[in-house]
Amino acid sequence: MWGYSLSGGSAVEAAAADERVAGVILLCPFLDARERLVHGIRTQPGNSTWLVGRAIRDAMIPVSDEPGGRRAMTFPGERDGFRAIGAPGWRNEVRAGLLFAMLTYRPVVHARNLECPVLIQAGKRDITVSARAIDQFAQRAQRAVLKRYDVDHFEPFYGARPAQVIADQGDWLRATIPAFSCDRPERRNHPRG
Repeated sequence: MWGYSLSGGSAVEAAAADERVAGVILLCPFLDARERLVHGIRTQPGNSTWLVGRAIRDAMIPVSDEPGGRRAMTFPGERDGFRAIGAPGWRNEVRAGLLFAMLTYRPVVHARNLECPVLIQAGKRDITVSARAIDQFAQRAQRAVLKRYDVDHFEPFYGARPAQVIADQGDWLRATIPAFSCDRPERRNHPRG
């Protein structure tokens, strides 16, 4: 399984519930919503109050904005990060009711339940997810490897950054998951060489 950010936490929950999962790659994983919510209340109380009001109505709200804005994600760099990796057709909106599900979203508690190997790739400058939760997860998971990169939450996807992240994923897969360790097929007959 592979997961980035929120889907990283979902991959943890799925792997903890299914022993057939051979391995998990977590890229900048969102493992503890409680820490993000507390940080948001401390640093942006006005936005937190605004979010609760919208969550009660389960209104559609914008995902990201600059700090001080009224959005779901307003930590420094989040708006620009979403813009940098946004795909054509991506809509900057989310249901505010998701906030209530986030109150109990803590995949970090499943670390000890994972029996499969895990590669965790974390950004040294990532303030979108909890570095403390990533460290706790890496210490508690039986077979975890933690790699850190000088990136924020979004930089693994653009510029020169993706090459190392992808190379490390491939190396980990070949070294850890038997299906990936076999010799690669010849590429002579491949149309692109």
